[in-house]
Amino acid sequence: MSRSLISAVCALIILTGCQTLITSPAGTPSTERVTIDHTPVGSPLVRVIPDSSQTEWTIAVSQTFEDTQESRTVTPHKARRYLWWPLAPLNGLIQCPLGALLTTVSSSEGAATMREAGCMRLAAMEPLANRITAHTVTERHVETQQHLQPVTGADILFVDHDTHDPIHTLTDTHGRAVLRGKGPRPLSGTLTVSVANQIVLRQDITIAPRATLRPHITIPIPTPLIIQVTSSTKTAVSGGIEARLRHTLLTQGFSVLPPQYAQDAIIDEHRLQMTGKVKEETQVSTGRLLRPTLIIYATQKDAGSYAIRLLFASTGREQELEVDRIEEIGALLSHRK
Repeated sequence: MSRSLISAVCALIILTGCQTLITSPAGTPSTERVTIDHTPVGSPLVRVIPDSSQTEWTIAVSQTFEDTQESRTVTPHKARRYLWWPLAPLNGLIQCPLGALLTTVSSSEGAATMREAGCMRLAAMEPLANRITAHTVTERHVETQQHLQPVTGADILFVDHDTHDPIHTLTDTHGRAVLRGKGPRPLSGTLTVSVANQIVLRQDITIAPRATLRPHITIPIPTPLIIQVTSSTKTAVSGGIEARLRHTLLTQGFSVLPPQYAQDAIIDEHRLQMTGKVKEETQVSTGRLLRPTLIIYATQKDAGSYAIRLLFASTGREQELEVDRIEEIGALLSHRK
């Protein structure tokens, strides 16, 4: 075999694997804006705004953000893959001039495809089946803007200087939180505002007491009044409120049953003495455990007030009310004993 023939066969084998991808516009360009960066600028802005009577303090937290937006002009394209093939020019001799002639009298996609495929065949590039749609960015424009945005979930903490009782809340979706006065005395303490665990403001403020504007509360007190302070899965008592409420009512002279664990211990002791294993001279006379006639549940709200739920055991009736201080529930019961 001659050297020239061997070279031609080798070149044919090598070039058969060559391919290319040809794209052409296939639609109207469209413009879209995409945010590619959203970065906070500087420190958060905190405004502490009291009302005219200073009984309500509004804390507004906002942050300046810098948005980088890219304006993109996107043009849809159709792409077809071509593979080198030495016999492709045989078809291209007919399709290329025929396609060029058809495109002069027609703007159809079929005529354009015939011209493109035929002319590529003249270059020995055979088109493969199917075309895919691709989007090509033909123009880009980047611009930067700054805007003020409310901060959701900023931590608001107020600690009273005298009692050290905290009022803890978070800013809402508008970047605001409200602290309200409670009880008959003003609250003087330190306000701390934190964003992302970083303190951005610490300020001493005085919250004036609110005037009692609640409607007259009527509580049908049962007789005898035997109170049980407890917690439930719906309104779980937390932070020692249950023990504090029980202690307050006891010091105010009410009959309050012991906690459930203490009642269980008393029942166990009764059972032990009734087994006959305890000598008569050392036995303690057993009494009768009283049943509660009024069950009280309590929870503390974010604003610092207390939600009280009363359950009357004899009727099953429930009543809900709100007080600023735990001691107020005892005062309400005292006025109606």
